[in-house]
Amino acid sequence: MKVTIKAFVHKAQYGDGYSVYSVDMSKYGDTPVGPCEFEYELAEGWNPIKAEVDMLEKKLDQINKEHVDQVLHIKDRVAKLLCLEFSPAPERLVLP
Repeated sequence: MKVTIKAFVHKAQYGDGYSVYSVDMSKYGDTPVGPCEFEYELAEGWNPIKAEVDMLEKKLDQINKEHVDQVLHIKDRVAKLLCLEFSPAPERLVLP
């Protein structure tokens, strides 16, 4: 299935290249060249729902990993604090 995509061509702010964006990026410093359209052939059987579910599952995995890392960091800090023993400094010896 072919889809038509509307886009904007800009000259890169740095260097000699050109970029294509789905929005006008001139407010971010790229020099606008003009709007364009192109056709894209979607892979046969491509399923937008499966693609979005896959993306969300990857995001969920990343969030879970970050969560576990933070929990382990806090548990490690608690364990280290509980290992410390507080004892007041010894009184100074006064020599005669």
